[in-house]
Amino acid sequence: MDDVTQRMFDRRTLLKGAAAVAAIPIAAACVGSSTSSSTAAPAASGSGAAAKKLSGSLSIIQWAHFVPEFDTKYFDDWAKAWGTKNGVNVTVDHIPLADLPARAAAEAGAKSGHDIFGHFAQG
Repeated sequence: MDDVTQRMFDRRTLLKGAAAVAAIPIAAACVGSSTSSSTAAPAASGSGAAAKKLSGSLSIIQWAHFVPEFDTKYFDDWAKAWGTKNGVNVTVDHIPLADLPARAAAEAGAKSGHDIFGHFAQG
């Protein structure tokens, strides 16, 4: 590559161009559409009034954290407190990270299983 072309396409210029191209869809998503939707959700009340109590049960499955206290003293306690506050019976199951893909496939195939599936990103 000659000197002029090399100066024209250095790494910094390439990265600036890539960043600009990557920003286009993000900017487009922020702009939104010009048409208003009649099915928009109502705005949240800022009065602090309690929302309608929920009922029933909620089952969550997620990977067993490598620090067991995260599961038992943080997440499980938080989920139980949320359930008590909202009138929902929350159960949380923790399984080994390696078992998540097979469990997700089994629950999807059976069209039943947990309500929330906490899937840790696996590269």
